[in-house]
Amino acid sequence: MFGINRDLLFEKLSPMMKSFIGKQKENIETLPPPDENLLEHKLRYVNSLDFSHEDLRLNQKVLGAQNREPLRTLNWFIPNPTHILYGGIYTILRFAHYFQKNAGIQNRLIFCGGEDQADERKRQISAEFEGLDQAEFFSYDGNLDRLPSCDATIATLWNTCYLSVKFQRTKKKFYFIQDYESLFSAAGSVHSALAEATYRLGFRGIVNTPGLYDFLVAQHGLEGRSFHPCVDPLIYHINRQDVEKKLQRGLTRIVFYGRPNKDRNAFEIGLASLLKVKARYQDQVEILSVGDDWRENDYGVEGRIKNLGRIGSFSEVADVYRQSDIGAVMMFTKHPSYQPFEFMASACAVVSNVNDANAWFLKDGENCLISEPTPSCFAERISELVDDRNLRERLVSNGLVAVSRHSWDGECAAIAKYINA
Repeated sequence: MFGINRDLLFEKLSPMMKSFIGKQKENIETLPPPDENLLEHKLRYVNSLDFSHEDLRLNQKVLGAQNREPLRTLNWFIPNPTHILYGGIYTILRFAHYFQKNAGIQNRLIFCGGEDQADERKRQISAEFEGLDQAEFFSYDGNLDRLPSCDATIATLWNTCYLSVKFQRTKKKFYFIQDYESLFSAAGSVHSALAEATYRLGFRGIVNTPGLYDFLVAQHGLEGRSFHPCVDPLIYHINRQDVEKKLQRGLTRIVFYGRPNKDRNAFEIGLASLLKVKARYQDQVEILSVGDDWRENDYGVEGRIKNLGRIGSFSEVADVYRQSDIGAVMMFTKHPSYQPFEFMASACAVVSNVNDANAWFLKDGENCLISEPTPSCFAERISELVDDRNLRERLVSNGLVAVSRHSWDGECAAIAKYINA
């Protein structure tokens, strides 16, 4: 009744449209088949994250037991990291270190994915966190039976939840959440769909920032506790004399958190903004980029923006920030990243984008400037700080106060109390 005669419809089209449709049909018909190796890899990956309704029932049985005995052993499920100094991994290890040293908890650090590097991980981590040389280190090989029983588990990156949901030899289960990770990939992709599902598994949350916690409660009804990101004052610090020197010098140095491989940091918008700033102020400003390795000539910015890449140590990063006047960072997921905190502790005036999830900390006109995410708007906000030293001084002063209100020991102690409740 409602059928369409496609041949008749095609004959009524203009020659140009007929030609266009013909080319599209030809393109579709000549598309290569899916890469069988890639497809096989994806299917194997999806199956590795599979669970059944029976797994969910057993998981819920553990969650519903309401065990309140003090924790003595804790299994951490951790993705095998490229580098232990990355912000999220380092935060996990910071909490594990505090629990081991101050809360009487024996940590088992279980690394998931990649090669068996347990001994190497122990060497690296023990060098950074002295107390964790007493922790137990494992590489997960896919066999749950080889993992030790424990009082509680903590899943970290979203995909480790798929291990935790099937591990029942525990009394409690937690989820250490540091961003809304389903936004890291396109909607409907394997990563996005399966990351979002983890927030429905019923684990109690240990959530990095009040803003992310509020979002998860509103979106998924999460039960949990948030903590406030902090900075290490032994690394990120500056004395009053050096603050005054920065405010009085003629050159304005801008440091940008530039990561072209992470969509959530809007690298291209930031780059376009900074090029406008450079065009306006020329030699009055120096612009540095940190956070990722990329070549300046690949983006046509050589001579205007200098990329320092992934800097090798926290102390070197802090030194760059201390010598900079303005810190520019964009973040479009539900966590502000650590850069605003580290910028403020180093007396950099912060410019960032509108993001309601981060408004709990980033206060426009008080401790930072907030901008709409267009090149002109972002460049104009940076320009305000280049032109107005009084504004810069006020934001720097308020920023130093803001990051001094919380300490890592205080936040770790509060979470240790929470997981023992």
